[in-house]
Amino acid sequence: MKLYRFFLSILAGAALAAGCVQEQVISSLDSFQVENSYLGIPLEGGIANTAVKATAQWSFDDTTVPEWLTVTPRSGGSEVTGIVFAADANTGSSARTANLVVNVGSRKQRFTVIQAGPGAYEAPISTIAEVMAGNDGQTFRIRGTVTTIANTNYGNLYVQDETGTIYIYGLFNAKGQYPKDAGGWNTFGVESGDIITVQGPRTMYGSTLELVDATLIKVEKSLISVEPGEIALESAEAGTFTISVVSKADGMAVLPSESWIKLTDIAAGEGGAAVYSFAYEANTTTAARTASVLFKATNSSKSVSVSQPGVPPTGQSITEIVALPDNSGVETLESTVVAKTAKGFVLSDGTTAIYAYDSGANAVEIGDKVKVLATKTTYNGVPELATITSVEKTGTASVVHPTVKDITAGIVDYTASVAEYIQFTGTLKVSGNYLNVEFDGVDTGTKQGSIVYPIDALDAKSFDGQVITVTGYFNGLSSGGKFVNVIATKIAGANAKGTLSNPYTPAEAADAVKDLKWTSNTDYESTDEVYMKGKICKIANKGTYTEGGTYGNASFYLSADGTGDGEFYVFRALYLGNKKFEAGQTDIKVGDEVVVYGKLMNYQNNTPETVSGKAYLYSLNGKTE
Repeated sequence: MKLYRFFLSILAGAALAAGCVQEQVISSLDSFQVENSYLGIPLEGGIANTAVKATAQWSFDDTTVPEWLTVTPRSGGSEVTGIVFAADANTGSSARTANLVVNVGSRKQRFTVIQAGPGAYEAPISTIAEVMAGNDGQTFRIRGTVTTIANTNYGNLYVQDETGTIYIYGLFNAKGQYPKDAGGWNTFGVESGDIITVQGPRTMYGSTLELVDATLIKVEKSLISVEPGEIALESAEAGTFTISVVSKADGMAVLPSESWIKLTDIAAGEGGAAVYSFAYEANTTTAARTASVLFKATNSSKSVSVSQPGVPPTGQSITEIVALPDNSGVETLESTVVAKTAKGFVLSDGTTAIYAYDSGANAVEIGDKVKVLATKTTYNGVPELATITSVEKTGTASVVHPTVKDITAGIVDYTASVAEYIQFTGTLKVSGNYLNVEFDGVDTGTKQGSIVYPIDALDAKSFDGQVITVTGYFNGLSSGGKFVNVIATKIAGANAKGTLSNPYTPAEAADAVKDLKWTSNTDYESTDEVYMKGKICKIANKGTYTEGGTYGNASFYLSADGTGDGEFYVFRALYLGNKKFEAGQTDIKVGDEVVVYGKLMNYQNNTPETVSGKAYLYSLNGKTE
């Protein structure tokens, strides 16, 4: 039994009914994770305890610990520690509260310890603006109007006061039950427009302010009733709808949230109701749209949600889809599955890629050509396909990834607005289903890599604790930019062949591509980007094309020692830094030692060579720039 429930059982008699009842770590400080930041001690004295998991040195700020409270221990290091809070009997006239601060490097974690008093204790009401200014893991009690109910199984809803809006992600009743476990949402008695008081721990999920697994304290019913409570329009065409309103409140303002809905008439209805008529414009886009109609009186309000589908989508390329507004219904043109996760797959039209999240419902394989019906959205800052309703397999194709971008050196500042093909190198740390990559010289609280739902074929967890190079498609930044998420296509250990620390020899590279298939210049198999080291033994075309060419690439043969006819053909490779050869640069010559980075193929099924335009000189006689 978690300590949150222990807390509730101790303080039930003291009317501290708002304890945080949840079954997860609530702190967002990865260097100091706490089981519970809100604890209670009974009137007659006793202890409360919690567990912390730290990866850094920490200590309580002694100035925040009151004389009536004993905290043991007050400091610790990188380990899991139990902290005990103890107090003698409270002989005062009221409950007493300790707001404690723990210093974790330059960051702070807060604990609240309350000891019950002779009378009932009620936590103060905070405004949503005050919650916004608070810290993750800190517990708040708020009072506001329910504007939107998003999920009735777990009680997810939006609450608004005069200072802002907050998302309640999970709502408990006094017994610590979600609606689905308590007989249904109707047992909570909460409707849109009601004023509710809830209490729970604060967190920021991306840019969304939340109270997670909050406890419902009080419901103040709206004085306004509406029928229907929500309206789902059937088509994208223009039309009308009506809402019947019965109000015991003073005055009434009718406020559509969007300009495509307009009030056209008010008439008397049955039972003292007023019937409001509205007209709505046609939706000319493929994006579904939502709005609300707010009925606002002096001392109460009620909101009715309105949704309208978009026009049916027609076939579009991935490049066109990523530019569409969110919630657009889309039908992809034939695209290729170029990567997979346990929860979805990456589609590419040869120019742009996008992740399709389907919780693993569709049995597609890498190399499948498909058409997909879905909704375009944005997740963690990059376009994504969700709500997938159809996946039609139309054939198969060879998978060719774009030229990879190694972001290791610039990992702290890296960002992108699309699913770029990236690569980074660091140490893999596995914790349950989380596979994070730590980078040399980079604070783990600032930036880490994260491998998103890797497929079993990658055997990702077997690399735990090892230095690896991860290659794949960028899947956005999460946790306020801390995690660089990647959908992996390849995970290579530091000693794997073809890496910078262990490059292929020309002969090894030739052996690596011998089974790759070539059908035509546009249909062939290739490796991902790899490193190959050798010496130039023969030159087909110099990079500067001093013989009269101006293409800015070079073609030459490599062998291990620079002799013979060559064991691997480097075809149309670019210069250092993946740039064109230019006049005035140090050009190549026989005997030069080079490291080539790029994709390899088996041209016409009998000639091992680099893919044209997909390779460049990583180093020339040890020089990289």
